Amino acid sequence: MREGKMMSTENTDAIELRFVSDGPMVQLSERRVKKDIIRTGDWTFKAPILDPKTGEVVRVELRKLHVPESRVDHWVREGNAMLASGVRVPMPLDHDEDHSERNQGFVTRFYKEADPKRPGEHVLYCEAEIPDEPKTQSIGRTIREVSADIRTEFIDDAGRVWRDVIRHVAPCIVPKMHAQENFIQLKQVTEPFSGGMDMDELIALLRENAALAEAAGVDLSDLSAENALAKLKALLAFTATGKAEGEAAQAKLKDVEASVTALAAERDALKGEVVQLKSQYEPPADEPSPEVIRLREENAQLRSREIDVEVDALLKDGKIAAAKRGLVVALLASPESEVIRLKDVAKVDGKDVATETSLAVAEGVRTLLKSLPPGAAFATGKLPAGSKEAPLPKEPGDDPERKALAKLASEIQLKDRCTYAEALIRAEATLRT
Repeated sequence: MREGKMMSTENTDAIELRFVSDGPMVQLSERRVKKDIIRTGDWTFKAPILDPKTGEVVRVELRKLHVPESRVDHWVREGNAMLASGVRVPMPLDHDEDHSERNQGFVTRFYKEADPKRPGEHVLYCEAEIPDEPKTQSIGRTIREVSADIRTEFIDDAGRVWRDVIRHVAPCIVPKMHAQENFIQLKQVTEPFSGGMDMDELIALLRENAALAEAAGVDLSDLSAENALAKLKALLAFTATGKAEGEAAQAKLKDVEASVTALAAERDALKGEVVQLKSQYEPPADEPSPEVIRLREENAQLRSREIDVEVDALLKDGKIAAAKRGLVVALLASPESEVIRLKDVAKVDGKDVATETSLAVAEGVRTLLKSLPPGAAFATGKLPAGSKEAPLPKEPGDDPERKALAKLASEIQLKDRCTYAEALIRAEATLRT
């Protein structure tokens, strides 16, 4: 909270707000604006790829940006923390950080609001101070949109590391996200001198003095732009009644702080009890229970049998050679984390744009094998003559026992409505008995 005093003028219809500190007084800018930056959702944009040596654009890639509400909250929290630490967030025109004369102003705070056009979604906003100079006259007129410079990591001059933060907000005419609102000029509460305070700052100041308001009997629960001035006048009147009331408010504030400290200690004690109870009744997270281990083994057996049946069918159709059976089984058993990256070139606005997609190894192999015609494993595309004498493994259909097993499995699958692999296991158990 800022240290300062509130002083009323002789004109009761206009209240002058000033903050007195040890340093020189800084008047608020006449041009304070509000601007939307980005909305929650999934967005696609063109990203130019630069040559590290020449700095020229060598190609353009399509990229996606996922913006959940939690990420907007992170940008608000980290952005305001960065501002509070003394790191400025500039507004360079068209992202031009190399020329200071291109800067249009500075962001003073970030905040989130509900999206009025999309129920359930939210918008990241900023407030900014823009100097009233000739170079900034295009803001809100011919320049109505912005583009955020989102840094994966930023290290300031004090060595602090800021991750996934907005380093600057650039006014521009070709933004990454379209359909933005124009810059909104914020109204001042009053103009008794060259500076002033906008309504949002006044409301924030009143809320910072909640303990004083409670002592004064001023209700801040329904605080709004319409009643903020009246509530401020009531606080000013209360502070003028004497030192005794102020001391009482300070004492009450200390009681509140003591209560908060006691509650925090109680909360920490409860957290310790919860951790202790979990350690007594729950197995450690890195040690699965015997039931989980058993289920994993059964699932692995089912998966292995499904793959065997699938590969047997491929052998029967001549889509793979017998010598490659082990390789195909290993590929189909690959974990989902193993992927194939496929690079391609797509036409976007008449230009070639490099694209990349990912596909699981097992799914890619399965798709390829399904597309092959029967007999594709052989040079002629047909099953060779005298295949009975060929060095192929005995097919499931040629074995009477396998025929009986397959028939029983089909009946069980139809009756129990289970997978064929599960039906095979039950059929084998039935035949063994």
